[in-house]
Parts: sequence; structure tokens; C-alpha cells
Amino acid sequence: MILTWVIGVLLHAASGAAQDQVRVGIDAGLQTATSDFTATALFTEFVEEGQVTTSHQVGSGLVFGVGVTVRAWRQLAVGAALSFFSKAGTGELQAELPHPFLFNQPRLVSATESDLKRREIGTHVIVGWIVPADRTEITVSAGPSIFQVQQDLVSGVTYTHQFPYDVAQFTDSITRRLEKVVVGFHISGDVTWKLSNDIGLAASGRYSHATATDDETGASFDVGGLQVGGGVRFFF
Repeated sequence: MILTWVIGVLLHAASGAAQDQVRVGIDAGLQTATSDFTATALFTEFVEEGQVTTSHQVGSGLVFGVGVTVRAWRQLAVGAALSFFSKAGTGELQAELPHPFLFNQPRLVSATESDLKRREIGTHVIVGWIVPADRTEITVSAGPSIFQVQQDLVSGVTYTHQFPYDVAQFTDSITRRLEKVVVGFHISGDVTWKLSNDIGLAASGRYSHATATDDETGASFDVGGLQVGGGVRFFF
């Protein structure tokens, strides 16, 4: 729905723009930020509360993007860009498992989960200023960012135990997928070298930020971060 709205607005603006006023960019690069957070899931077993605490870490990874800007007035440009980031994170989990016979005597198990996926799709609304110099253009921009976020979270564990049940052996983790739409902001810079009137190469950087919160555990984590890369620009 967000993507459809953005495309519609940009196509309408582009239809009334003069030649060489519309720029389409395709980029690839690195999202350098890491996201570390802790989430604690509660559950009830043997009429007692247990918990699983997971320390998540999502590392840096590849990011891809596409965007359209229209020179609306003099050097003022407006538009939108989409960014795509996906990464498998890790989680160090510690579980307190209620004892079937003894209250307040939890069995402790620990493990590492290596496939807790994070996915971010960012829609960045662009308001920028273009500084032309010969065949080089420098663009500085900022605006709001809307992120569609998916994050795998550990909600429980499976385990085995034998009488007298004082020790439990971890077998697997139980996960669920958090899906959120959150709003933040971005600032960005772009340097484009025009190879011709129709095409150019660019180096770009964007810093974006938003915060997502899981309602079940209360855990919060950062979304976005610094992205650096480059790509190609098409002028119409």
C-alpha cells in the first residue's frame, strides 16, 4: 500500500517535469550498523512461571535500493526511495524451566540460535537540494522514513528430562515472527558523476533511524542505521 502510493505520486510529478528533471537511481551497498537487544519471553509450566531470555545480535549486511527524485523548483528535489535489508542474526538464550515437583527450583539451560532473521523495507520520503558543478551533482536530502520490519524472536524452548527431573537438556528453540510498521527519519548525501546527459555513476550515504517495540516482551530495537554504497543514475 505504501509502495503503491509512493509510485503514484512520483509518476504524477514526473509526467509534468521537463526533460532532465527526473532522476532514477539504483544502488547497492552496506548497512554498517549492528542491532543488539535483549528479549525475555514468559511462559507457564507445571503451575509455575518460566522464562527464556535471548540476547540478539544482528550484524551488518548488504542493502539494496531504488529511488526517484523530481526537480520541483530550481535546485529543490522531491521524491522517494526504497531500501531492502535482510540478515540472519544470532541469539544467546538462557532458559529457566520450572521443576515438575519443586517450586522455585528452575532448571537452567542455555544455547545459541543462529538463524533469527531480520528484514527491513524502508520507504524514505526525500526533500533535497541539488548543487550542480560541471558534470557533477551533489545532493543533500532528508525526510521521514517508514519501515516495514520483520524480526524472529525466541518464545520458548523444547527439552528432554528424566526422573528425578533435576536436569534438563535443551533440544530446540521455539520462535515467532514479529511484524511491525514504524516511522523514523533519514538524512542522506549523494555525489553523481554524469557520464552523459542520460546516465551517471554515484556514491551515496544515508543514515536512517527508527525504533521497533515488541508488545509481548517489551523489547525494543533499532531499525535502519548508516548505509554506504553506490550505483547508477538515469536522467529523463
